[in-house]
Amino acid sequence: MKHQIITLRHRLLHPLTFLWVILCAGGLALWMDLPERTELPVWEQVVFYVCLALALLFGEISVPALDRKLARIPAILLPVCACAAFLQTEVSIANPMTSLSNWGVVWNLLIAASICLVCYFLLGRMWLAGIVSGVLMTLLSVVNFFTLLFRGTPVCPADIFSAGTAAEVAGGYEITFTPAVAVILAVFLAQLAISLVFYRTEQRPASRKAAWAIRFAALAAAFVWFRVGSLPAVTTGVGLNLIDWSWSENYYPKGYLCTTLMRVNSLFYQKPSGYSDAKVTQFLDEMSAEAGERTDSGELPNIILIVNESWFDWTQITDFTTSAPVMPFLDGLDNCVRGYAVNPIVGTAASEYEILTSNSMCLFPSNNPFTQMNLKSTSSIARYLGELGYTSSAFHPCPATNYNRNTAYPALGFDNVYFGDSPEIDAVDVVNVHTGFSDLSCFEVLCHLYEEQQSDQPQFLYNLTFQNHGGYQIADFNGGWWKTDPERRIYVTSGFDNVRSEAEEYFTALTYTDEAFQYLVEYFEAVDDPTVICMVGDHQSYFSESTPDGHIKYESTMYQRGTPFVIWTNFPIEEEEVGYIGMPQLVPLLLQTAGVELSPYYQSITELYEEVPVLASAFYRTSDGEFHPYDLSNVAEMPGMLQRYLYFEYSNVATHTRKDSRLLTPFS
Repeated sequence: MKHQIITLRHRLLHPLTFLWVILCAGGLALWMDLPERTELPVWEQVVFYVCLALALLFGEISVPALDRKLARIPAILLPVCACAAFLQTEVSIANPMTSLSNWGVVWNLLIAASICLVCYFLLGRMWLAGIVSGVLMTLLSVVNFFTLLFRGTPVCPADIFSAGTAAEVAGGYEITFTPAVAVILAVFLAQLAISLVFYRTEQRPASRKAAWAIRFAALAAAFVWFRVGSLPAVTTGVGLNLIDWSWSENYYPKGYLCTTLMRVNSLFYQKPSGYSDAKVTQFLDEMSAEAGERTDSGELPNIILIVNESWFDWTQITDFTTSAPVMPFLDGLDNCVRGYAVNPIVGTAASEYEILTSNSMCLFPSNNPFTQMNLKSTSSIARYLGELGYTSSAFHPCPATNYNRNTAYPALGFDNVYFGDSPEIDAVDVVNVHTGFSDLSCFEVLCHLYEEQQSDQPQFLYNLTFQNHGGYQIADFNGGWWKTDPERRIYVTSGFDNVRSEAEEYFTALTYTDEAFQYLVEYFEAVDDPTVICMVGDHQSYFSESTPDGHIKYESTMYQRGTPFVIWTNFPIEEEEVGYIGMPQLVPLLLQTAGVELSPYYQSITELYEEVPVLASAFYRTSDGEFHPYDLSNVAEMPGMLQRYLYFEYSNVATHTRKDSRLLTPFS
């Protein structure tokens, strides 16, 4: 009828009618079949029902008078897309919305609208921009949800440089349809239905010149907001400050998109206030004047440094018991220096960077330095030991391109670099445990490299393992493909109530690590060359659900990121429990234990320990036990040794500084 107020958008028997009804009805049926849906925050459950109703309403019912008016103002899609992207991204991080600030809402909506404006500039039609931006934000939200589930932190700007690595390790996790994903898809369905209302009815500008003028205006508006919205001076002015010690304290008050845009600035070095090349020279002059008391190294020992994937001591943050000791050999090993090293984030490459370079990521908050930095001029233990006469080799059993290690390791000064497909590894009979290449096979490779490269030069061998990487539902007793030895299985007898099966798989894998480390120690106990072995974890083993941490207060980050380390030698040393230190402090401690002479850079870190025992990326802990965030705009208020270290580090990593050769060379 000509004057019907409400009509079907398509004929009753039109294929699109069937398709749309099936989508909506199927979505509702899947939702009702998910028992976990009631565990979602109430606002997420409401969003699902509202969006599904909007999808059905706009997809099937037409109000001709309203459609004609909407056709004249296609820009109304902009707030629709902005709200959809905002809701999807907040669902992806399970934001309870209780602490989200008003400015956070405004910032997120403006960023989401800007993304849609960029799509409009590229496509020239608002309805199409609404669909494309919806697809992009839906993909981002789903990936973000599973990234948070598996890794424990959301997707951040630097992750774009390591997408290949993420795809490589994703196979170790079980991806399932969840209520949160259903909410994200329901929001997209509603956005798609509303966008399609404008299909063939959107009125375009009268001329091509006007069309391109509008498109460039949209791009300019998006660019201006992206730039303004990321300026620290602007965001700080409305109370939107980054807090690096906790991802939830970052994302929940400000929202995902706002925090992500703010973190773009973390891709660049931050200059500590008061820095000057002259100040660095002054510090070096003062240290050189005191160097007369230091002596040259004696016999240089072999040094083996192992970063063990996901090795973590869960007793720091939760109470539990097991059917048998998990790592009896390591727990009972004598002649050791032990402690915990606080890693920068839940990310292996970031921990590697801090360990190998002794540079704190407090000046470089991005989490993937291997993929974003020019490492050829920065300090590293491999380069430093090379100047002392060492030969150096690095081995990682995974593909060479993961986190750009095929170029990062040589850039850091390693003489030889090996990966899982290197011909030199064929000499070892590789055994797979859990996710693949076992720790025992890794350590057999180290012994093989030691034997093959024996000469008058001491050796530095570095190994990043992979055996204990997540996920933790791939053992046969969890329905996975890893065939375990029933006699080695560790049962959790109390604790880990929500993730017991995953915890048992993880602890079972650690028994193989313990056996492998015993093999390595016994091998080098039998050699004549003095040798120092250090093994440290890279980050917490993240399970799909959190575990109790009731006794933890502000210092929770230190416990959650504190991975164990052990330094063992085949010659007598003074045993010590050093407690918690920062990852950048580990190598200076290792060199000191090995009796290797230190450079001014390493010496500054060892002297810093007296004032700042924990030099973490998001905070530092002073000798009085107090925790402090970094304020790089007011370095003068920090302890003097910390100020000196930050100036040394900035001189070391920044490309435009005048380098003083004394900083990274031995005093002698």
